[in-house]
Amino acid sequence: MVTTDNAAAEKIKKLEEAIAKKKALLIREKGRISEKERRAKVRKLVELGGLADMAGLIDSDRGFLLGVLLEVRDISPTSARFQELKTKGEALLRERKSSPKGDRISNG
Repeated sequence: MVTTDNAAAEKIKKLEEAIAKKKALLIREKGRISEKERRAKVRKLVELGGLADMAGLIDSDRGFLLGVLLEVRDISPTSARFQELKTKGEALLRERKSSPKGDRISNG
């Protein structure tokens, strides 16, 4: 009976160790996923900052800039105004892409 108890205790110990290893693996994977998500968000924020710079708004008052963004956030992607703004932005992106690096595009 003592042998059976020892065998059961040893089996429980091995199972607990396996569970601990799986939990550690799960934590690492969750960390890896959140790191990818964090990097993607940082990349997006840097891109948005670049767009604000291209538009000549990088030194604008923060309240003003946020107000502008709040004004345009509800424009429907199917509206003529959305398409007009998108076309204007895409034109600047194309112009910027075709000009030598570092050239500042006028926002007129």
